[in-house]
Amino acid sequence: MAGLLGMFGGSRSLRPEVKAAIQSRHGLNDKAFAELKVVESSSKFAGRPVTYFRIFKPAEAVARGLQVKNFADLNEAPALVIYEGHEEMDTRLVSLKGPDRPTAQP
Repeated sequence: MAGLLGMFGGSRSLRPEVKAAIQSRHGLNDKAFAELKVVESSSKFAGRPVTYFRIFKPAEAVARGLQVKNFADLNEAPALVIYEGHEEMDTRLVSLKGPDRPTAQP
């Protein structure tokens, strides 16, 4: 179960390790990354500290009338989540779920 730490910070840019994981899997360019934001929630996974993340396009959320300020806000609109996963904080290992096909780039 996700903890409260990190749930109220608002959306922000992607951490370098998460960005690198997406880059290696999908080859996104900088313009595509500029359109993405992340919300996070800190917790534990298998007893280790992790940060769960959900990546989305704020413009799509606004178009649907949704303000995404924290991780739980995307529970209402799971279709807005493009990538999600967790980052192990002690090793910086990133587990990523997302589309199996390359994401369209602007």
